[in-house]
Amino acid sequence: MRPLRILTWHVHGNYLWYLSHVPHEIVLPVRPGRPHGYGGRSGAFPWPATVREVPADRTAEVDVDVGGLPPERLQHVLYRYVLPNSWAPAAAFCLRADS
Repeated sequence: MRPLRILTWHVHGNYLWYLSHVPHEIVLPVRPGRPHGYGGRSGAFPWPATVREVPADRTAEVDVDVGGLPPERLQHVLYRYVLPNSWAPAAAFCLRADS
């Protein structure tokens, strides 16, 4: 099986650093000034070569196998559709996009 191309956002450094060690390619959208969620290969982490940055406004042009929601949309989806229909206070605490 070929490595997957995974589109994700940088919302927590340690989580992303550990995720980056899977045998797949990680694609990170970045924005000028690197605001929350768009920091890319930031910090002092020794990022593997399998982590690459792409300008956020060009993510639609990137061929990926797996993708997620950007941080600003994730919070909306969680609070609007997921959490009202389930009892998941721990998930709400852990997955807050604005923390």
